[in-house]
Amino acid sequence: MFPLNIKILIVDDMKGIRIWLTKSLKDLGYTEILEAADGVEALQILQSNHIELLLTDIIMPKKTGLELLQEMLVDPKLAKIPTIVLSAETDREMIVKAVELGVLTYIIKPATMPALQKKLEEAYKRLNP
Repeated sequence: MFPLNIKILIVDDMKGIRIWLTKSLKDLGYTEILEAADGVEALQILQSNHIELLLTDIIMPKKTGLELLQEMLVDPKLAKIPTIVLSAETDREMIVKAVELGVLTYIIKPATMPALQKKLEEAYKRLNP
């Protein structure tokens, strides 16, 4: 599992999802959690903070999760941030594109706390074999 003191950014246009994710991560012991409502706000937070894990939705206004990932790839500092997608989007092409952009794992909404924990563990193991 990721160290509990890492700084996590949650990006989702649905406030209820951000609240649920924040609560779930805190219940798992994580303490440093920031939130953004879209990709534009997320990019600002990413550029001004030392984010160590990103959880992002795909379909959002202003800037989608895929657009955010594309922009992150051109910035060497941001390109290294481990990313997990949490989305209701099940289109195979969109999932493949997210993986091509470096996403560690993809969680289909609605998610459960055990599913979130399992995907966090899987993502950590992929980074630390």
